[in-house]
Amino acid sequence: MARIRDEESFQKKRLQILDVAAQCFIESGFHGTGMAKICKAAGMSPGALYRYFPSKESMIEAIVEQERADADLFLADLAQAENKAKGLAKMMADGVLFLAKARSYCQLSVEISAEAARSGVVAQLLAETDAVMIEALVAAVEKGQAAGDIDGTLAPEATTHLLMMMVDGFVGRLAITTDWDVEAIARQVEVAVFKLLATPVM
Repeated sequence: MARIRDEESFQKKRLQILDVAAQCFIESGFHGTGMAKICKAAGMSPGALYRYFPSKESMIEAIVEQERADADLFLADLAQAENKAKGLAKMMADGVLFLAKARSYCQLSVEISAEAARSGVVAQLLAETDAVMIEALVAAVEKGQAAGDIDGTLAPEATTHLLMMMVDGFVGRLAITTDWDVEAIARQVEVAVFKLLATPVM
């Protein structure tokens, strides 16, 4: 009789392997990390590992999916904000605080971005994730403009890309910097983004 997989145990083990692989990617780079190294670090045979992840790319896909889930939490808060200028400003500030508490997350994101320049598969995964975020942020900007809270002269898509580039900058800096006054920076980010977006007072 075929063995029935314990889905909960399978997913738990999958996350454990993913944590090990992520650390390997941070230490040696995605390009410099082979499946053999991940197997050794995880204490598993290749055959056992491939039951959970058939390739390094599948691991990257799982990591990107986790990042997408984190982004969804921020977007859920933004959706509840009545004033979208304030909501977007708070989302950006909260993002700085979140990233500052997860330096390894930032380091891994930088590594994945670097791999995207070499791998079409990874680039496509990131593009798909970005598309979801872009759509949600553009909609928020447009809604804020319709309500009169966001400057109507701003181009929604260009503004969204600017905000996303700011996030990329936070990730890059926090991957290598440990001595920031993060609370002060987060407060300044919230003020600056609100001033960027808010409808000018006549």
